[in-house]
Amino acid sequence: MLRTQPQDSVAWSDPRLRSAYLAMVVAALLGFLLLSRVMINSDEYIYAGEARLLLHGRLLAVAGDPLPGANSVSNTEGPRYPPGWPLALALGAVWNFRSMFVVAILAHLLGGAAMARMLVRRGLPSILSAAWLFHPLFWSFSRTLMSDVPSAVLLLLAMDAWENGRTKTAAGCLGYALLVRIAAIFPSIGFALAVGNDLRRHWKRLLVILWGVAGGALLLVLTNWAKNGHPFRSSYSSAAQSLLTDQVLAENAWVYGLALLALPPFPLLCLVLRPRSCDRWAWAALPVVGFFLFYGYRDQSPRFLENLLGGQRTILAAHAALLIATSEVWSRIPLIRSTTVVLAAGVAAIVGHHLAMRHLDQRYAPAAQAVAACQPENIVYNQLASRVALSTDAKAFYLMDDKPPVARTDVAVLSLKQLTNRYDTPNSYKVPVWLASRARNCQRYGEFYVFDLSGRCPQSGEACTFPADEIKQP
Repeated sequence: MLRTQPQDSVAWSDPRLRSAYLAMVVAALLGFLLLSRVMINSDEYIYAGEARLLLHGRLLAVAGDPLPGANSVSNTEGPRYPPGWPLALALGAVWNFRSMFVVAILAHLLGGAAMARMLVRRGLPSILSAAWLFHPLFWSFSRTLMSDVPSAVLLLLAMDAWENGRTKTAAGCLGYALLVRIAAIFPSIGFALAVGNDLRRHWKRLLVILWGVAGGALLLVLTNWAKNGHPFRSSYSSAAQSLLTDQVLAENAWVYGLALLALPPFPLLCLVLRPRSCDRWAWAALPVVGFFLFYGYRDQSPRFLENLLGGQRTILAAHAALLIATSEVWSRIPLIRSTTVVLAAGVAAIVGHHLAMRHLDQRYAPAAQAVAACQPENIVYNQLASRVALSTDAKAFYLMDDKPPVARTDVAVLSLKQLTNRYDTPNSYKVPVWLASRARNCQRYGEFYVFDLSGRCPQSGEACTFPADEIKQP
């Protein structure tokens, strides 16, 4: 019922790709102009911290590293993720913190390049790669240090390489994807479903794919063993397994289904209405969506748009696969093949996205800028302020405790409550008495408190005031 994917070698120098390259230049300019200043997702600081650890040749944290060590907190807050994406982010961390966001943008552009070649093979204008480059869903997560977009990009690169006759490249992309996200095993299964329709013809190529995925899985197991002393178990994996439940099936089906139907270019609707015009890459989405329908964690927000877009984070690979599989249907929309119209719509989408989402940056950016203005060498922070503290370039970071850190610190930053977009939370942290007595000055920036311990911090925020019950007594 679904078409077989085209098999045709398209060189990167093919003139049909020029309009896609123009779209990539525009996306890059917008990305650099709107380059993120601060981390806003709770797990970003772990990816950033792991990248900085790798620069020092370590998989686990020691005192002063930008991540808690295994002895100070649960492993779920330490360097818990596979090394593939932190290794890429480390290329940016060599320069400074914000350069890691440049790596994320470059990964996003690679996805656009892969999509452009696949569109050309289908006889479609490569400018339509803008559907990936400027789509608010993919753009949102390309502005973070999360691994969701890179994982989807590796699937697109593998799909493009397969169609281009580069089986080893496809195998390498799928294998490396496992080092980026453990859940990348599901896009790999979907990939096999999509290309395995003619097993007799492609068995040698599929064997190469299998070896590539097996190699990635082996490296993942060895890394987990080095970190946790066991090839498969960790406190994080146990927590993830506990989230599998059928109680979230209806809610997840509603959120995922609505997005696939209602977010342009409406890939699920295209698949339902014109299945004979879609190709077999649609199968690659099935294991991804099928697994996460039963996964009891999904990004949420009280705002409808944030809830809809953020809730798709775990199934970005499915969105990417369906975008290609249904391209011959949604590309028929009037005016969509005009380069001028597409680029104008893309720029408008990004500007609109920036205006709609900038309040998230503003929640953290003032405090992060205040910490950076202190020109700190050593920072002490509590876990609730990790996104602010680690959005700064410093030599050492120390997790706050009831006792002052042994090393000299220049600035302290903390929040009194867990910050989340899901719901408001009560204060759950008390200011250590040593900090309240030692600080030369304290300035408040929204929900964050910046303590000047060196006398170098400018006083640009509100003066801190703490009721007696918010100071932890010895």
